[in-house]
Amino acid sequence: MARCQVASELDSYLDLIEFAREQTLDLGKEGFWDWLATEDEEFREAIISVMQDPAFSLEDHQMMPREAWRILFFRMGRGAGKTHAAATNTNLLAKYVYPGGYGILVGPTVQHVRETMIEGVSGLIATAPADCIPVYRPHYNRVEWPNGTRAMIMTADNKEGIRGPSLNFGWGDELTKWQHSATFDNMFRAIREKHENGTKLILTTSPLRAQEWVKAIESRPNTITKTAPSTANPHQDEDHLAELSAEALLGTTKAREEVLGEWTTGESQLWSREDIENLALETTLRPKDFAATCSRRFLSVDPSGGVKDEWGIEWFGKKGKQVILLDDFSDHWGLESGYRRVIELAKEYLKPGDFVLFEDNNQKSGPALLRKMANEAGFSLRVIPVSADKSKYARAEEAFMHCQMGKVALLRRSDKLESQLVEWEPDMKNSPDRGDAFTQAVNHLFSETAKKGRFLVRGLGKC
Repeated sequence: MARCQVASELDSYLDLIEFAREQTLDLGKEGFWDWLATEDEEFREAIISVMQDPAFSLEDHQMMPREAWRILFFRMGRGAGKTHAAATNTNLLAKYVYPGGYGILVGPTVQHVRETMIEGVSGLIATAPADCIPVYRPHYNRVEWPNGTRAMIMTADNKEGIRGPSLNFGWGDELTKWQHSATFDNMFRAIREKHENGTKLILTTSPLRAQEWVKAIESRPNTITKTAPSTANPHQDEDHLAELSAEALLGTTKAREEVLGEWTTGESQLWSREDIENLALETTLRPKDFAATCSRRFLSVDPSGGVKDEWGIEWFGKKGKQVILLDDFSDHWGLESGYRRVIELAKEYLKPGDFVLFEDNNQKSGPALLRKMANEAGFSLRVIPVSADKSKYARAEEAFMHCQMGKVALLRRSDKLESQLVEWEPDMKNSPDRGDAFTQAVNHLFSETAKKGRFLVRGLGKC
């Protein structure tokens, strides 16, 4: 074995991992153990130790590059192993490169950071070497390694909170779900603490509906991008891998992004995160107080079509020439409880003259049932049935046009709704229930008949 001198302890460790992997491949199982038995005890123990380290199991596309880098970008299909790669390499940085140093973990939400990046099956705790397992300190909002290295926890929506610290390293996960490019900018600038090993930033994402600022990261100086399709990870169910391969052959936008891990041109994308950010309405009023200033209010309802579907329930107000999303009440309910929830919301948030839009494609008796339930609850409810005669994507295109023309504003932001809008595409399989309720409301108010001040309902005439 040629044991060359290397520049750092991490380089030595990576050399040992690569050597052990090569030996197992070249010699086979029995030959490897026969060879190892001839080595001295100290070296033998070192080899066995690295083979027990989760870093030993990384595939080539998951390994930390040996050349110089400041940003390591894992852009891969879903399930390709980017979380495992980022967590394992972050542990290596914490142990070997920045002992006693300070880093940062940033994800879309607190739940995501905790359940995926830290405690997940491929998170920091699961992928740490046995002698350097980090501890999650929720009270202090950070992760601590036994050697004194620490990493603060932040969420992507807290863009200003990342401005203050001076850090050595970081890991940012699922960038395409971040709503603000400023979050990345502030994170990048916070990783600036002078150190003999420089600074390191690991980024991970599947390229789903990516904003241009995410794509631009790959062209930054000292950035190395590693890519892989979902099928590159052999540690998945065989039937699932077969389905992914078949999906990739279709060549749809979704398959190119989520399976192949490719950037797409976005020709079928409607809303971007920037578009939605521009719809935000700045006001100090609470939704109920703002609703009182509207000329009318209404609930837009897309009823659940099955166990996995949500009831899409959005509360809107009409103010001047704009329709305002006041709140998102969507959630999973059964058939009966969903109708009860609509009645509860109508009684609390609607005034005389307000109404409910109800998509009745699969539930023709829905509007009549709501009126009956409202009467039993002691109030009168105006329900307008809406029958969708266009595709979901065509309806979304129409609503997107109204948004682009400045006719729509968002008072209460909803991450789940906004994600459905950003991810909308022609060949999507899952029903975007919140998105359906949103587009239904926007299109209804800005239809040609609505512009003339008339709300026509098929089969009912003027309301």
